[in-house]
Amino acid sequence: MSVTVKINLSGDELKRRLRSKLKEKTKAPRLNVGVNNAEVATYAQYLEYGWVQRVTPKQAGFFRGVHGVNLPVGTVLTNPPRPFLRDTATAEGEVVQASVYRLGKRRKGN
Repeated sequence: MSVTVKINLSGDELKRRLRSKLKEKTKAPRLNVGVNNAEVATYAQYLEYGWVQRVTPKQAGFFRGVHGVNLPVGTVLTNPPRPFLRDTATAEGEVVQASVYRLGKRRKGN
């Protein structure tokens, strides 16, 4: 069994749904957590790992025409890594695992 959540849920609503799914099956459930929107995932990847790129002729024209900023072609633009997913998973992973474990124990009546 797997649960797919495609909307933002409050913590209470997520707990309710998980409990409901746990009652449906006798097998241990599997919970996959992640981003399934490609556009959001792309931005998350840029934040998590950073990026480096050189300004193209088209970008240089855009910056000059729209923003009045002269960025010569070949200028290097960087966005340093700002990790949040890995740090959050490391910091909160045990809490999440314990919460899911407790939900499973409640299902079994322990």
